[in-house]
Order: sequence, then structure tokens, then C-alpha cells
Amino acid sequence: GAVAWSGANLAQVCRAAARSGLQGFDALMAASGTVGGAIDAFRSGYFPLSGVLEWVDTARPGKPIERVTPAARRGVDRGSVLDLRRRVVLRARLGTSPDDDNALRIRMADDRPNRWQRQQRTAGPVFVGPHGVRSEALLAETGCLGLSVGGARLSESSPNRIRTSRSARSADVLELTQLARQRVLDRAGVELVSALSFVDEHGKVIDL
Repeated sequence: GAVAWSGANLAQVCRAAARSGLQGFDALMAASGTVGGAIDAFRSGYFPLSGVLEWVDTARPGKPIERVTPAARRGVDRGSVLDLRRRVVLRARLGTSPDDDNALRIRMADDRPNRWQRQQRTAGPVFVGPHGVRSEALLAETGCLGLSVGGARLSESSPNRIRTSRSARSADVLELTQLARQRVLDRAGVELVSALSFVDEHGKVIDL
């Protein structure tokens, strides 16, 4: 199988697995987004990973890293087989075979993964403003529209949401959040509170 961090591009992971001699990943090579995004879509019933996702390493604030294994339920390919409540996905192991690849191709033709493929890669809302103050207005007024770090940027149309490219890393999202928060504080004198929680690989909360 292939072990990948949640921020890794799923298609690139599958291509690397194929180059290493692993078989059965061809159907996933056309997928867009990250490994973590695919797991979240699978949990929501939008992406077919049952029989492929072997385990997921997760973190919760103040807790040690936990390994979650999807429950085997016949005919079920949705989030009810994977409990990720209040957890952050760190990495996962994908395992398949040539026979599995044929079944994956059939499931990839379903409308559910197509809906997921069309979704924007976004995170948000990013900030919560003081009572009576809209975070979106503060971000726009302080020149944060389109502010970017690496593969992550604040949306021009919805400035309180972060859009990510295929090259984005979790570190880009963290640094962008810190940069935007500091800019609003410097230019408007208002301290925004992050609506996103960041944890390191040991499950410890990262202070902004």
C-alpha cells in the first residue's frame, strides 16, 4: 500500500505508487484534491474509498495520535464507516489491487465523486470578529483580498475563506492565517479570532 500525509495530492500519490510497482491505483489518478480532502469526501459519502482506505492517523488537541480504521460494512461507502469527529487527519494508508481497480473505475463513474471533483478546495470561515463586526469587511478594508502564501490565498469574492491550489501545504494555510490576522491588527486595531484550529504532528494545538 501507499502511506501519504493528508496534504499530499491524491493523484500524485497514486502515480508515485504506480512507479514503485504498486498496482490498482489507476482509477484514482484522475482525482483532484488532496488525500485528506478525499477522506473527508468519503466520510460525507461523495468519494469511493471503501476497500481502499486501510487506516487514518488522526490528532485531537491534547491527545496522542490515534489510528482510525474504517469499519467494514457491506455495501456502505460513506462516512458512517469512519468516525473522524473532532479529529484532524494527519496521514493515511491506501491499499488496492488490480481487481480493486476495476471496481474503483465503476464507482468513480458515479455522480457523487463528480460532485466532489467540482467543489472548490476551500477552508473557512477563517476568522470570527468581535461582536457586531464582520470579519469579511475588516479583511477587505485592510487589503487582505487575494492575500496569499504558497498555494493558499484568501478569496477575492469571499475574503473570510481560504482557497488552496494543488501545491498548497498545511503550513501555507497556517502562515496565511497568521499574516492576515496580524495585518488586520496592525491596520485596523482589531484582533480577529481564528475559527480554524491548528495542531502539530504530536496533536498539540499551535498558538497563533
